[in-house]
Amino acid sequence: MDHVDEVEVSNSRSSWKVRGPVGRHVGFEVEVTRDQPNRLIGWQTLSNPGFWHRGVVRFAPEGAGTRLELSHDVPGGALGRAVASRFRADLKRALDEDLVRFKSILERGTTHAHHRVVTRDDLRPA
Repeated sequence: MDHVDEVEVSNSRSSWKVRGPVGRHVGFEVEVTRDQPNRLIGWQTLSNPGFWHRGVVRFAPEGAGTRLELSHDVPGGALGRAVASRFRADLKRALDEDLVRFKSILERGTTHAHHRVVTRDDLRPA
């Protein structure tokens, strides 16, 4: 995820630091709400009501596809969307690009992020 600068994980919760519009950093806490290994993972934010979102990724058997469902509030509502669009900070476009990289990691084991090649091994916990 090209706009994610930092993620700290502790049990079923994580703290995220991402780059928002015009390079401004946004932080939020996330809790895993559903976890079925190799089937699905769901989450929702716990903090920063201006950056609320929840989602679920459903993993299918090889070749059957993966599905992402995401709900979110754009900070500032319609005005926030207009400002973000003005600064080319389109959340849907950013997520689409992230998903293309995610698909590449799953299918080929490699992708490009943060101006470098990233492999599956780079993503494994230490």
